[in-house]
Parts: sequence; C-alpha cells; structure tokens
Amino acid sequence: MVRVMPSSSTELISVIISTYKGGELLQRAIDSLAGQTDRGFETIVVNDCSPCETTNAVCRRFEEQGVARVIWRAKNGGLSAGRNAGIKAAKGEIVAMLDEDDEFPQTAIADIRAAFEKHPEADFVFGNYIWVDVDAGNRHIIDTSVLCDKNGWLVPKRLVENWIMLGHSPCRKKLWRAIDGYRQCYSYDFQDGDFWMRALDRGFRGMHTPAKIYQWNQAGTGMCSGNEPRMRYFMSRNIRYYEGVGEQKQLWGKLVFHYMVNRNDPVVRAEAREVWRYLLPRELSRVAVFMKFSMLIALPLFLDKLLFGRSKEAGHL
Repeated sequence: MVRVMPSSSTELISVIISTYKGGELLQRAIDSLAGQTDRGFETIVVNDCSPCETTNAVCRRFEEQGVARVIWRAKNGGLSAGRNAGIKAAKGEIVAMLDEDDEFPQTAIADIRAAFEKHPEADFVFGNYIWVDVDAGNRHIIDTSVLCDKNGWLVPKRLVENWIMLGHSPCRKKLWRAIDGYRQCYSYDFQDGDFWMRALDRGFRGMHTPAKIYQWNQAGTGMCSGNEPRMRYFMSRNIRYYEGVGEQKQLWGKLVFHYMVNRNDPVVRAEAREVWRYLLPRELSRVAVFMKFSMLIALPLFLDKLLFGRSKEAGHL
C-alpha cells in the first residue's frame, strides 16, 4: 500500500484529462493519480461529447465515486477545446495535462510541486519522462536536459531540430491566459507544439527538473502520424518563433521546397499564403525604407538640377 505524504504547500495543482474515446484506458490514467504521494491536487475530466458508451460509463463512474470532476461538453471540439475547458474550470494556478491513455509516475505531483517551489520565477517546468512504445512493448527514459543551459533554463533554439520537450509540461495558469490557450485549429494534431512555440515567442520561461514527471504511452496511430502537409502549415503559422531563435531562413527554405513538391495540396497552398501574410508587410516596409533613403539622396540632386540648372541655362541666353 502506498503511504500518502501531505503536500509540501497549500497550493492546489489541477490535473486536466480530456477524453473522447478513452474507454477503460481512462481508469488506468485515474489509477496513476490515485497512487500519488502528494495529494494536493484536483482531477478534472473533460468528456468532449464522446460517442463511446464505454467512455461515458467510465466518466459517470468517476462522478459517482467522487474521484474526478467531470465536464460534459455538448459539442466535440478536439483536444484543444477539451483542455481549454478543463483549464478554465481549474481551481489551481498550476495546471498539468494528462492524456487519456497516459499515466503519471507515482511521485509526479510531488516533483512538479517541488520544481515550482524551488523556481518560483519559472512559468512552466519540463522534466524527463518515460516513453513507452505500446506496439513493441519497449520503455525508454527520455532525458530533456539537453535542451537546457547550464542553469537549467530551456533554450528555445534547441527545440528547432530536437522537439523532445513533452507537450504536457505543467505551467502556471497565467501563461495559458496570456496566449489565449490552445488553438482550435490544431485540436487534432499539433496543439502542443503550437502552444509552446507561442508561449516561448512571448518570452515565457521554462525550468528543467531531472525527475520523471510523465509516462507517455505512444501507439503507432497517434494524431500526427503521416501528416506532413499539416506539420508544415503549423510551422508556417509559427514563423515568429523561428525568427525569434534565428532559424527563419532555414524554415523558409523548407517551406519553399515543400511548396514546390506539393503545390497542388490545398493545405500546402494555405501554408504559402500564411508565410506571405507574414513576410509581405515586412518586405514592403523594407521597400518603403529604401525609397525614403533614396529620396533623401535623390531629391536634393533633383532640385539642384531643376533650379540651379535652369538658372545657368538662362544666364547663357
């Protein structure tokens, strides 16, 4: 039997689980919370208008047993909408996402709390995590410290080619408010990457903890598998992030190549429009600066020719 230790502070942590067709896997996620050594948290399950009766029955069971507060959405909106609804209802100022088919290690809540207490200036924390290949049955520990500087702060540029900061990193609710939450257009694929790119672009800072604070049970049929056009579109919409870390030229090269190969794809055409919507005002402003600079040089020469040139010609008459 697990001995439950009291919370090290009175601050409540809110755990959000959005579900659509989780079925009995939801019970596994809830069981991983039931065994936490730190009990200073609440559990919110968002039923995203599930058509699955097993999922609905499990959610009703949670309500009857009092193990979670269940929010029943009247319309399906995907993972972004579900998370936003859960965070909006959260009582805690620290929120942590848990997917319906994943788990929290036994000391996750305690480790999350300790990281925020040790670094009150951090807007979010990210830790090492357990990656489980469900199809092959393999388990690996993913060390995310390679993304940090010597003091443990996340270096945004290091995410460009090595996106191993798990999207479920706990954050302060104020961060979610500041960037208007998860974007609905990525409810079914890149909601995590989009969320964190916008947060980093706004200057929010993340601190690493060496503790294992998540178990990611990944199946081969994940949301983003085989969705290259959507991935490039997501990158084009976050071009500000790439510019902020000095990688915009590399991104533009990838997007141009992607467009040349897949220009008949409507998503790719939308990607191109997004890039030009961002670049065109900047390019026009550069043209305007060039024109102004040119006028400062050309106008005096023109006036000199116009006025004094005519005077000289008149003197010869």
